[in-house]
Amino acid sequence: LRCAGMAAAEADTAEGLRRWDSGATEEAARCFRLGAATGEFIPALLALRTLFMGHTHLRLVPDDPSPDQLLAAVDRAKRQDGDSGKESEARNAAERFIDGLLADPSCSASCHLLIGLWMRLVTKNYGEAVKHFRIAANAGHYFAMNNLGVSYHLGEGVPVDYGRAAELYQRAAASGHIAAMFNLGLLCEKGDGMPLDLKQAAELYRRAADAGDDDAMCALGVLYERGEGVPRDIQIAAELYQKAADVGNKYAMCNVGVLLQRGEALPQDLPRAACLFRKAADSGYAPAVYNLAVLYDNGEGVEKNTTEAFRLYQQASDAGHAGATFNLAVLYDRGEGGVQQDLQRAAQLYQRAADSGNQDAIYNLANLFDRGEGVEQDQKRAAVLYQKVADGGDLDAMYNLGGLYEGGEGVSLDLRRAALLYQQAADAGHAAAANSLALLYQWGQGMALDPRHAWRLLRLAADNGSKPAKRSLKEIGV
Repeated sequence: LRCAGMAAAEADTAEGLRRWDSGATEEAARCFRLGAATGEFIPALLALRTLFMGHTHLRLVPDDPSPDQLLAAVDRAKRQDGDSGKESEARNAAERFIDGLLADPSCSASCHLLIGLWMRLVTKNYGEAVKHFRIAANAGHYFAMNNLGVSYHLGEGVPVDYGRAAELYQRAAASGHIAAMFNLGLLCEKGDGMPLDLKQAAELYRRAADAGDDDAMCALGVLYERGEGVPRDIQIAAELYQKAADVGNKYAMCNVGVLLQRGEALPQDLPRAACLFRKAADSGYAPAVYNLAVLYDNGEGVEKNTTEAFRLYQQASDAGHAGATFNLAVLYDRGEGGVQQDLQRAAQLYQRAADSGNQDAIYNLANLFDRGEGVEQDQKRAAVLYQKVADGGDLDAMYNLGGLYEGGEGVSLDLRRAALLYQQAADAGHAAAANSLALLYQWGQGMALDPRHAWRLLRLAADNGSKPAKRSLKEIGV
């Protein structure tokens, strides 16, 4: 029965390709829907996904899967029987079908497109994928134009060429391809291959969103949330996110969760935020995994569970989320989350997060090098790291870097430089920096002796909770 089902799926998919070539996309979608009905025949799943991405109106049946769900089905079909070391029956049937298309001397444009999709999404042979996308695009197949544009956009099988990607997206969008409108919006938003134009990006996202593209709804929502290319309107952003989330968009579910977490545009609802983060996390979206971990870490909307938080931080970190890597490092630093304190592991993780630009990780890594904990003490390197974070306005980094200059540790002794750093941090309300600056004034180190100004600084620091400042005031009899 299963073999008969595969044969029927092959026949339906072949018929769908013929209808696609004739321009009958609705009939092609019906055929591919039949071919994909078992959820196992990969060529039908790929073709249906591509049609739905180009023309969202083709999702006529209420329970039609989303493009993301179809791609997940492709991944499941590829993995079947993987534990036994054998190719799955679905994979074998798909390979026979693709081999048949390759052997056909009259292979049509839609067939070349499907071969390219197989090469790109299944075998990861990007160079061959580009070859087949180009053949179909040159024949006027605008679905292939969009896919070839993606190859140039991402640098898959060809060098990155945003200008060429923009040209291909524009040609496909002019034929009504919805995903191409969205992709062109991405280039406009970033200024890649075309002038940066947030208003034009918003307009492209709006056109795609109005046609039902949930990724475009989410992207347009982000622009409204930030006030970029459109007036800032968090309420409109929330409505767009919710509309996209309702059809299972993982990015939108995460964004709605963030609004619920903050109580912004929507009433604060931490349990619902946790539910949405979990749904998006189940799709492998690293920011959602991270946000869910934070809720478990803090016991917000869920029962506090640092062990589960650790597991989720690890998952998001493995997916490249710098914030998760930083929080994972903190757990190792403190010996929390069900792990023993391991400063060496913490330092390694701080370094990974720092390499991704995480400012908190850079600061904590500087602390470890400053104290020689988990790493060999290297105050020269600590000074470099403190400087990076201080340049971004971190008051603790300014204070600690001032301490290194005051003591000549890792840097040349420079009391004037120390005073300037203390002053900068103290002006922003850093009590410990005000205390250290006061002592320099008290003894005339790095600047003119000024006991009265020293007293004012000490009073300010003491009022802001500095215990050393309180002790200093007591010592001078105030």
